[in-house]
Amino acid sequence: MKVFRTIWSFINPIADIFGILGFFGISIKNINFNQISWYIYIALIFSSAILLKIMIKKIKDVKELYKDVKIKEDLKEIISQKNIQNIDKALPKTSTLARLSEKLQLNINNWADDAKIESFNCYIDYSNNSWEKPLLQVSAYSNWKNEKAYFYAGRLEKTSFEEISESYSGESISENDFFFKKNKDWKNIINKAFNSVSGKITNSCTTVIGSDSIRIQFYQGKIHKSKKFIVLDNFSKLVPN
Repeated sequence: MKVFRTIWSFINPIADIFGILGFFGISIKNINFNQISWYIYIALIFSSAILLKIMIKKIKDVKELYKDVKIKEDLKEIISQKNIQNIDKALPKTSTLARLSEKLQLNINNWADDAKIESFNCYIDYSNNSWEKPLLQVSAYSNWKNEKAYFYAGRLEKTSFEEISESYSGESISENDFFFKKNKDWKNIINKAFNSVSGKITNSCTTVIGSDSIRIQFYQGKIHKSKKFIVLDNFSKLVPN
């Protein structure tokens, strides 16, 4: 339905312009460009310019819609995976992470002009005999608002806030520090970390991927365990912590 509405909004302005021209008795067949009145000629130019602007905007909308469709397909494929020993099938595509992080960045910019990103984390969870949709969390703070905010995307979309002091000075990272932007083979590092403990995991686990760390929390029987790795050299070198 959303696709239909987008396509219709693309076509509708064209129909409107031809409708207006038809009201004045103008059609492509009966236009004599050698005798056309100057004011109608100008109106045609302005109509064409408006139409072009609308078309460019609609093309952008279609591209954005396509990106969202691909995200839904990727997330649907993830939750269909059942093998707890194979985290590779539970990892989203780089394009999915990029799109979700774009949305989070837009939310942050709308929240505060002086906002600084403090951390970026991706949660990969296994429970109830299947992998869940990934959850992205970005924390940011604003000294102007005296607030710290947590933005979420993926499995759920929400924002929570907490008050901070005027003198608060947290860490600050850029979008280039997001793990999937540091290394195009980021999945290999996560697989390597997970495979080192996967044989011990029995029923549920949570893998938290940060800008420079990977933390795996899991149950071995009824015993809760946690394993952390530091990732160096632009997310390419794994060091047990």
